[in-house]
Amino acid sequence: MLCILLLSEDSRSGILATRVRYDFHRILFYSEYRSLKTLLNDAHLPSYVEPVPPETRRQAYARGDLNFARSRLVIRAKQGQSKFAEPRKILHELVEKHDFGLVQIPSWSHKRRGRALRLAHTSLIEDHNSILAGVEFPMNRSVLDVLKPYCNAAVLLDFGLDNGIPYPRNSSARLKVLLTDTVPESQSDPEKPIRAAGFAGWIVAPTEPADAIPAYITEVGRHIEEVNDEQD
Repeated sequence: MLCILLLSEDSRSGILATRVRYDFHRILFYSEYRSLKTLLNDAHLPSYVEPVPPETRRQAYARGDLNFARSRLVIRAKQGQSKFAEPRKILHELVEKHDFGLVQIPSWSHKRRGRALRLAHTSLIEDHNSILAGVEFPMNRSVLDVLKPYCNAAVLLDFGLDNGIPYPRNSSARLKVLLTDTVPESQSDPEKPIRAAGFAGWIVAPTEPADAIPAYITEVGRHIEEVNDEQD
């Protein structure tokens, strides 16, 4: 799929085109509009955007499948429960009683861009081998809308950008768990939220007592290592 940006021609258009050149396959000014059809039919369209490396794609899909499978196992083990402890209270207790601290979310700041993509208002904590987030789902909000900032945070934590191409950071190897106050479901496709979260890098787990979290993280990490060893 091609992404082409059509710009009006004014004093700021050139600056904007330079800043976003790695975000679109091609940038056209309005005076070039008539060439759009030709460009769309050009199989060899020159572009600043390079495809995502195949190995990065493979790793992302494999990780998403594994996270989704693990989320389903955890949720099935909790069948019969509809409401769990408040995740933010559990996070606070983990910081107070265990070796967890607040996560610093990096930004994607490209040397050719004037602004960085920033994410705020999310509650995440970490220790040396895991990242946890606490998510509560209000009745008056879409489940996917609630999950969106956490998926964005996971992408920022796990990938950097090099001329528009994502590459895995070292932190992508750490286990990431979303502690939730209920099982997130959507009406038309009940498992869509946990699939989306899994592809972004999260395992979805209804909230456990704070003292049980470290052992749970160790258990899940061991399971994932075993699956990775089998795949290798």
